[in-house]
Amino acid sequence: MLIATFGPATGWNGKTITREGDAFILEGHGPISAADIMEHDRQGNLVWANDGTRAWVGAKATGPWTSRAAAPPTAVASAAATRPTSQARAAPGVANRRPALPRRAPSKRLLLTVVAGLIVVAVIAAAVAPRLLHGGGNLTPTQIYEKHVGGVVEIQTTFPATYDIWGEQTGGGEALGTGFVVSKDGYILTNAHVVSENGQAVSTVTVIFNGGGSQGRRVQGTVVDADESHDVALIKVDPGQTPRLVPIPLGDSSKASVGEAVVAIGNPLGLGSSLSLGVVSATNRDLESPNGATISGGIQTDAAINPGNSGGPLIDATGHVIGINFQIESMSGGNEGIGFAVPINTAIRVMKQMMKADALAQ
Repeated sequence: MLIATFGPATGWNGKTITREGDAFILEGHGPISAADIMEHDRQGNLVWANDGTRAWVGAKATGPWTSRAAAPPTAVASAAATRPTSQARAAPGVANRRPALPRRAPSKRLLLTVVAGLIVVAVIAAAVAPRLLHGGGNLTPTQIYEKHVGGVVEIQTTFPATYDIWGEQTGGGEALGTGFVVSKDGYILTNAHVVSENGQAVSTVTVIFNGGGSQGRRVQGTVVDADESHDVALIKVDPGQTPRLVPIPLGDSSKASVGEAVVAIGNPLGLGSSLSLGVVSATNRDLESPNGATISGGIQTDAAINPGNSGGPLIDATGHVIGINFQIESMSGGNEGIGFAVPINTAIRVMKQMMKADALAQ
């Protein structure tokens, strides 16, 4: 049953509100609460087409409402189309309305119904609001890639050579990893093992912007700090030497759920700006860090992760980073569908401490 039509004062101009049982349905949107309808009525955004239903709505919501404006011909015609023919012929104007019935105190059953409805709405809002705040719902892998590939970087590092007591070289060489931009002033998040090894820091860091229209743009970076116990490191570059820095938004790893879709963007085996798709296979895994410490709350995924992906973002369907890809479980040394990520909540906590110390040192 049609009860109202939106006027030109809103973005919903011409859309209708109908009633199906106890539910109000906004055309092209879905269920809408009686309280929302009353609010639009107060602001003069609704053209009422059915006074009987309007009075019923008033009983479902609290508070006064304004007098309805005369329905334009289009609204009356729409209302008539939903009524029996005999009722359409006698569609009343404002002047022909029946006198409003005196209001009665709401019954206890009605109040309980309203309270129950508000609870349901609150539960739905609590579940939907985070995703609405994160961009309005799920993104496709292509959309995630196009939106965030410019914020994912390749990290090439050089370790200084070390020698044993016999003069044989035991360390040094080059390493490859991934990182991602977390601030416009040049901070890049990655894994500690990308920039340090057994407490030995790298001698050089080169950050390469392979995506976002800046193919192969190379800049020098400095290691702000590296925490091997959590396998988190922070690199900083000069924004004046880089393409426009677009940080990738950070999510909440405690909300990750088994089965939800995720993507990993990185540089596996040196193949820049690669995307792999999978799901969260498990949560709350205990992971072993490079120095043997335990990282709790780890995320397991079947998204393909290979050497070179370390330090890259694991991104959920809302486009938010929920983990830093850091190791695989493999019998062959390659991807076998068991990868792990440091939870982003842990990384954020460590990162904030590093940023604070860096700001004090400047």
